Amino acid sequence: MPSRIFLEQKDVVKIVAESTKGSFGILPNRLDCIAYLVPGIFLYELAGGEAFYIAVDCGLLVKDGDRVSVSVHNAIGDVPLVDLQSVVDEQLKSLDEQEKALRSSISLLQSSMIGSFGRSRS
Repeated sequence: MPSRIFLEQKDVVKIVAESTKGSFGILPNRLDCIAYLVPGIFLYELAGGEAFYIAVDCGLLVKDGDRVSVSVHNAIGDVPLVDLQSVVDEQLKSLDEQEKALRSSISLLQSSMIGSFGRSRS
């Protein structure tokens, strides 16, 4: 994520992600690739067979050798798959409220700058 590392995981044997071209999987020995990810569910499976699900925003996946790096704007994990949708919905509602507050602050700042610009030209 832009502000922090969300997860570093070893012993991953399978990845399934959503790209602009549809769902795709990465297994050991796959050719190197780069994919633009769309919002969706990112799945990774460990060598022991345990699967984990992460809701991800848009971003990039880069597979280089035996390393896969994923960079996304937002991610939500550590939530059972059955609860993931409701957690994502809550996060989106919170982000919408933050965005509205930010837009309001920017609008006030712009009005203030325009007003001071007009006074300085008089």
